[in-house]
Amino acid sequence: MRAACVAVLILLLGVAAGWWWWTQQAGAPTGPQRVGAAASEQATTADRRAAPAGEAIRRAPLPTAAEPDADPTSPTSAPDPGLTLHCTVFAAATGQPIGDLAVGLFAKGAESPVDRARTDAAGRVVLHARTAGDYHPLPIDLPEVWGAPIRGRFADPEHPPAAHAPLRHLPSRNGEPVAVELGLSRAATVRGVVMGRDRPVEGATVRVQTEFDLSGVETVTDEAGRFRLPRLPGGRFWLVCVPHSDGFEAPPSREIEVEAGTQLDVGRIDCPPTPTGALRGVVVDRAGAPCANFEILCLDDPTGDDRSGRWVHTDSEGRFGFTGLEPGTKRLVIQERPADLLDHGMPLLERQVDVEDQPIDLGRILVDRR
Repeated sequence: MRAACVAVLILLLGVAAGWWWWTQQAGAPTGPQRVGAAASEQATTADRRAAPAGEAIRRAPLPTAAEPDADPTSPTSAPDPGLTLHCTVFAAATGQPIGDLAVGLFAKGAESPVDRARTDAAGRVVLHARTAGDYHPLPIDLPEVWGAPIRGRFADPEHPPAAHAPLRHLPSRNGEPVAVELGLSRAATVRGVVMGRDRPVEGATVRVQTEFDLSGVETVTDEAGRFRLPRLPGGRFWLVCVPHSDGFEAPPSREIEVEAGTQLDVGRIDCPPTPTGALRGVVVDRAGAPCANFEILCLDDPTGDDRSGRWVHTDSEGRFGFTGLEPGTKRLVIQERPADLLDHGMPLLERQVDVEDQPIDLGRILVDRR
């Protein structure tokens, strides 16, 4: 009986011990959680020991995602500083300021100004443009007594332009204002007549231009070939004529000197006729076979060593031709095409030909092949 009671007591103790162990395992962290919890408890205990009495323990905030730093190398678009132009308008002959004159700021090639204002009593005006660039200050509604300055680039102050009214400026840097002095001269007039083959050339364009501005000021001739260019400034210009007529070529440009406040008659401008001379022929050898790819030279110097002129190659049938030749005696040279482009080759035949206004057919030309 005593042994049975002991056995039951041992059994109850074992059950109680197993229940306690199970409850402890169910409420405790396992694996990595147990390690993290133990480490956290140790840290908390160490903090309590290190912290002074009565002072709360400050916990560091959890780390957050860092904001991306701005890239210092990323391009930034700086605003365009634009252009501020301080312009002074004066009489080129006397240096006196010209007041109450409308002045516009024109972009290159533009017909309308980006800004306009009137000069004060001292001839000063301030003009603005939103963007920097190549601009030209020009008078608007200029009285006829003044010559309109020809549009052009700003000139170097150390090398003032001699071809139009004085225009001096200080260069702009980093959006700083530009100072410009615009001198006006008394109006001048250029006139003349354009002829071709002793007849007036109607509708020809006559232009006065400078080396700074190739557009210049232009007009067209009337039915009598006459032209007139008023309200020009004084200075040196280039006079250019373009006939716009079949059968005529533009004459060479010439330089003219215009005095302010005067009229200049340039007289007669002759437009040379378009050359109508032509040559053609066929090159064959003694056997009658065509000489293909031979060089044919038509030289302006009929007797000397000057080789200036024109040249062509014969086709597969030995044919060649020249058009637009000036009348006169030419030197015709026939030679095989050299292998070296720097070599002139050895002439097989040379002869003089009189070129006229009408085409000339030379027919078959016999040569000896080398």
